Amino acid sequence: MRLLPIGRCLLAALLLTAGVLLAACDALDPDPEPSCTPGPLEVSPGTVAPGGQVTVRSGKVSCTIDRGYTHYELHLRSMEDDAVVGTVEVGTHGEFATTVTIPADAHAGDASLVVSGSTYDYCPQHAGPAADCAAYHGDVVVDAG
Repeated sequence: MRLLPIGRCLLAALLLTAGVLLAACDALDPDPEPSCTPGPLEVSPGTVAPGGQVTVRSGKVSCTIDRGYTHYELHLRSMEDDAVVGTVEVGTHGEFATTVTIPADAHAGDASLVVSGSTYDYCPQHAGPAADCAAYHGDVVVDAG
């Protein structure tokens, strides 16, 4: 089949328009998967002595989460420490709040209270099953006084 010059121009315009529209759609929504990150982890007070207590909480997430996770584990992690300091029951929308005790033998300095056992520990769609996808933690300073 042979196209007339006007037919070739129309075909070229149509293909160009379709390409521009597809590119525009991708620019508006390059990742069609909804973002689902945990609420900010709040740790209070931010400075605590070994043997002292802190409150750890997180609000609701903005998406549907896998309810297979009913409890999270909380760890105190630093260059010298990695201790489980508690578990917490998770609400329907990923929210939780609990008070944990910092181990009496915790080393002084900067540390993190890290949440494990959540949906965010596993994200095969982005980085493979061994990936640690979301840094779900809050900072705390252990002050030996």
